Amino acid sequence: MKPDVVLVFAFGSKGVAPNARLSHKAEVFGKMGVPVFSQWDVPVDNGTVFFAEDILRMKGEWQKGRRIATLDVVRAFEYIAWDKGWRRVLILAAPQHLKRCLRDARKRLLHPYLAQVNAYHWTLAWRWYDPSSAQWFTRGPLRWWLREMFLRLLPWGLYVRLAKGKFG
Repeated sequence: MKPDVVLVFAFGSKGVAPNARLSHKAEVFGKMGVPVFSQWDVPVDNGTVFFAEDILRMKGEWQKGRRIATLDVVRAFEYIAWDKGWRRVLILAAPQHLKRCLRDARKRLLHPYLAQVNAYHWTLAWRWYDPSSAQWFTRGPLRWWLREMFLRLLPWGLYVRLAKGKFG
């Protein structure tokens, strides 16, 4: 089944190898005519592309220079998904990031017409870390899992507040 849209979650900062992999895979779908919703850190050049930062900036909820959280990407996607008629969503994410991406999407994109949220990933998890990433937590597996376990164990309400920067 062809998705209505591909939702891409970055893994690390712009210019690192993991995001190049995500960008390449998203461009394959873009060439097939499927719109892509991404982040600036995952530059997609082919097809119809929407960027989360542009949507949040338009809504007055994001300033340049601020790091965009996984939940921010889902919130930005939510703003336009139903208006565009996107019901079948294909998620592209690094394998170790995928579980949280799916959780956030399923929690926020509750809608009676959402057909499904699928996940697609490839390659081994350890190949997704890049020591040159500007984000300290995507430079290696230990750093990633220390942060990720904390985020996954948070109750949903605290996680949302943390993602919105309510704690400083």
